[in-house]
Amino acid sequence: MAGGRMRTFVAVGLEERVRAALAREIGVLQMAGADVAWTRPENLHVTLRFLGDLAHEEVVPVARAIGAACSGLSACRPDVRGLDAFPDLAAPRVLVAGLEGDVTTLHEIWRRLQEGLKALGFRPEPRPLRLHVTLGRVRSTRALAELLPRLEAARGRAFGDTLVDRVELMLSDLSARESRYTTMEEFELADPA
Repeated sequence: MAGGRMRTFVAVGLEERVRAALAREIGVLQMAGADVAWTRPENLHVTLRFLGDLAHEEVVPVARAIGAACSGLSACRPDVRGLDAFPDLAAPRVLVAGLEGDVTTLHEIWRRLQEGLKALGFRPEPRPLRLHVTLGRVRSTRALAELLPRLEAARGRAFGDTLVDRVELMLSDLSARESRYTTMEEFELADPA
């Protein structure tokens, strides 16, 4: 929390069995010896919107916007499937697992968040939402040649479906050694009809 501001983001969590499957996959990828800052299993999540550094007085209006974005929407069960990289496998910077299937609710929350946060002075995201779980961030090109075939082999791998029944406003506490995420507020989604 630099200068009284809080680094925050909007996210949905993953069921433990899916986090465990992704953690096993990270273990396989680590064996390539590439220079990657790997995400710790307890930190695996899907970011819907990075908010940046919020002042204390901004938290309540932002929380209201998140609540409004979730209002009337039902829980969903997307599939976590396949490995990929941003911007692409030819020049990977961020290693990810994708989400597919039952994702309409997540796209609608994101769309509503765009509108609600814009009214609070946030700039809209310039790119469309690409739902993913960040597995690691590439720090250098060391051993990338060994890592890329492992990523390619897992492009279609299934890690399981996961219940998304809440959206969270998260606090990110970054240190030199690790990131620690804390839920500031939860917004429940309705039971599916």
